[in-house]
Amino acid sequence: MQDQYVGNFADYHKYALLRALKEESGLGIGICWMKTVNGLPLGPNPHRYLNDPDKWGQHDPQLFEALSETMATTRHPTTADVERLPCMAGFTYFREPVPTQQSERSLYMTAASDTLADAEVIFLDPNAGIKMPTAKGTSAKANHYITLAEAAGFYAAGRSLLIHQTYPPRGGVIDDEHRCAAALANACPDASVFVFAKNRFAFFLVIHPNHQPKLTEAANRISGKFDEEMLKLRTVWPEAGA
Repeated sequence: MQDQYVGNFADYHKYALLRALKEESGLGIGICWMKTVNGLPLGPNPHRYLNDPDKWGQHDPQLFEALSETMATTRHPTTADVERLPCMAGFTYFREPVPTQQSERSLYMTAASDTLADAEVIFLDPNAGIKMPTAKGTSAKANHYITLAEAAGFYAAGRSLLIHQTYPPRGGVIDDEHRCAAALANACPDASVFVFAKNRFAFFLVIHPNHQPKLTEAANRISGKFDEEMLKLRTVWPEAGA
């Protein structure tokens, strides 16, 4: 997560899903921002969706109004501004930036797990999503990813996961989605994986057996709550009949 993304289109979807998941499941949710410094400037008007309340405000009116006001009154909003929103109360947060040194990653993940110890669901918000075994990248960009092993570490401690995934501008989104779901299921034994998808980003819900059937029922209710303009429940792993 970078502060420059606060309040953009994907960010609205993120908070709406987190709020719905908390409400529908009744489980405690911890947010690990996985903060990094701002990168390249965003494209023009990343908050233009806020100009269309009839289309987007209906999905979570309280959140939409709060983000609209924050974007209008705060010159450079940060995740700290999000945490202070009344509609984002009830979550726990881990705010430390992701280290750039690979040797420090383990300590970072341990600190995140300890800080979010009371959370039953951990939301992981890496800039570039899940680092697949075939993904290429320099160590300088390693802090933009969550690895499968790191995700599995949270899961092994009895947590369910929600992971923000982004896709490159080119490539088969559906193929990437299924590959990620299968990899997460393989890394997290006995998990069910749901994917809430929207064009070039998605949210992978990895459900630990401890939280069945609560999270499965919650995911299905959320799917009915959000129309396909918002988020579509597009993949469930293992697939029926698998």
